[in-house]
Amino acid sequence: MSQNTKLTNSRLEKEIYKAFSRCKSKDVKISDILSEIDFSSSFNPRFEFSVTSMIKSLILMRLKGIQSQTKLAAYLKTHEKDSINIGFFRDENNKVKTPNQRTLSYFIKNHLDEEKKQIIEFMASRIEKIADKFNII
Repeated sequence: MSQNTKLTNSRLEKEIYKAFSRCKSKDVKISDILSEIDFSSSFNPRFEFSVTSMIKSLILMRLKGIQSQTKLAAYLKTHEKDSINIGFFRDENNKVKTPNQRTLSYFIKNHLDEEKKQIIEFMASRIEKIADKFNII
C-alpha cells in the first residue's frame, strides 16, 4: 500500500467516524451513513453519474451482500430513498435516475483501478467495524 493510499485511508476513516457521529439513531440505514461521507476528492473521472454516487453504490452493494451488478441495479431502482441518499437524483419526470447493470459494469471496468477497489473495500470494512462500535446493525 502506497503512502498516498495510507493518507487517503486515514482521511476516509475520519470521514466515516464523522458520519456515524452525525447519525444518532440506532435505526440508521447504510445509505444514511453513506450520504454523510464525503470522499469525492479520492475519485475524479468524468462519468454519466456522479462518481461519488457510483462508488457509494458499490460500497452499499458490498455492505448489503448484493452478489451481482444486475441485483445492485435492481436494488437501486426499487429503493429510491437509498438511491437518493447515496447521491442519485430525480429526473424531470420525478423518477430516480440510477445506473443499469451495463453502466455499473462499464464503470467498474473502466474507472476503477486496484487502488480505488482497495479504498472501496477499506471503507466498507471500516463502516462495518465502526457500526459495531456505535451498536448499529
